Amino acid sequence: MERVLVVTPVYSTEENRRQRLLLDTVNCVLNQSHEDTFYVVVDDGSTDDTSQLLDRISLSSSIDVLHQGNQGSSEAINTGVRYGIQKYNPDFIAVCHSDDMFFPDSLERRVLASLDTGASLVYSDMVVLDDINHNAELVGARDYTYGKDLYQGLLWYRYIPYPTLLWRRDLFEYVGGYDPLITSAEDWDIALRSAKELARRDHMAAVIHRPTVVYRNHEHNLGRQNVLNGTKWRCYKRILSKHFSGLPYYSSIGKEGYAVFRTRLKMFLSEYLPTPIFNFLKSARNRMRAKPTKKLDYNQVFREVNCSNRSIIAF
Repeated sequence: MERVLVVTPVYSTEENRRQRLLLDTVNCVLNQSHEDTFYVVVDDGSTDDTSQLLDRISLSSSIDVLHQGNQGSSEAINTGVRYGIQKYNPDFIAVCHSDDMFFPDSLERRVLASLDTGASLVYSDMVVLDDINHNAELVGARDYTYGKDLYQGLLWYRYIPYPTLLWRRDLFEYVGGYDPLITSAEDWDIALRSAKELARRDHMAAVIHRPTVVYRNHEHNLGRQNVLNGTKWRCYKRILSKHFSGLPYYSSIGKEGYAVFRTRLKMFLSEYLPTPIFNFLKSARNRMRAKPTKKLDYNQVFREVNCSNRSIIAF
């Protein structure tokens, strides 16, 4: 059976309160139906007692826990991947952030899609679970199966559910993993590099029109904070220099101008709009960028994906 490496980076503080969400994440990964799953959690310099919690968890489960000083999620993921490749020699690589959750058959479905199609990159529909308003909605994945189409779509901000990405190991290694200098919008950057390589190889991606991952919207999401402190803008500028500078002038000026305008507008809205209004506009933006969404029952989704009723880690 194909071996899958899953990496979770976590940076928990008294302010962002990631521990409760992290336990949901860990349980869902440990309960995957795909048997040959290897799990590495990287503590990226948490300042609360998450480090000790993870060490206790590792004593009674099959998790590998690594500790490092705070270097950002991208480098934490790379650390976990390097360790996992050396120890487990995986065929596939996936990332599950510390506030996301996998459906029980998430890895099984994505691996099967890759094997059936020969695709080196897989993504799927995704459920957005709003823990603030207790809402849930299905976000559909666009059908960018050809690498060239996926790359062009990503250049124009045609959103795909980044948390659902699954790589064949050779593709992940070829693109060099995550860029450690990009600590916000890092999923967009690696998706662009992966799609560009698929286009170069004339390979395809596989798309699953069924959700495999739950993205949680909660009061401690880092997106708004990254906009306010300038991290988002700094990372966007690096992404623009990497992916737009080599395009023909007539093409890059339009795309880069749009990207600059979009980022500046987001910074302005995040700074001056009340949080509920900002979150509403962000949700509306995501609906326009993705395929049409479908409202779901919050409690039913949480029961289906949450593993507390078959918990390996005690809450």
